[in-house]
Amino acid sequence: MKEIKNELLTLKNVGPATYEDLYELGIHSIRELANADPDELYLRLQKITNRKHDPCVWDVFAAIIHEAKTGIKQPWWEWTKVRKKRQGNGTFLLHSAEFCNQAPKSQNFSTVLHHRRPQQARLKNLH
Repeated sequence: MKEIKNELLTLKNVGPATYEDLYELGIHSIRELANADPDELYLRLQKITNRKHDPCVWDVFAAIIHEAKTGIKQPWWEWTKVRKKRQGNGTFLLHSAEFCNQAPKSQNFSTVLHHRRPQQARLKNLH
């Protein structure tokens, strides 16, 4: 018997961590993802988790939304240049006090990046 897995896991850049982020954001299908905006997802994720997230998370969101809309699979880092251009011209909002509290000064980005709430029970049921 073939295992059934969530369709989001068929996207090139969706693994367990991104799947969990999407679940937290209320995105449960490719169709829902196709209607999403990477800026909105990135800022809302920070609000939900009350943590800063690496800007590369935006890159992943942009790549998977593009794939959901077009079917074109691209590595997430192809979107880094888009984000960096926006950062350079001031149109990319990294963090907002409205969406997240500041991480303590003693907490560095690698600590924030590796902080994930354990969701093993849900992740075991992906397949």
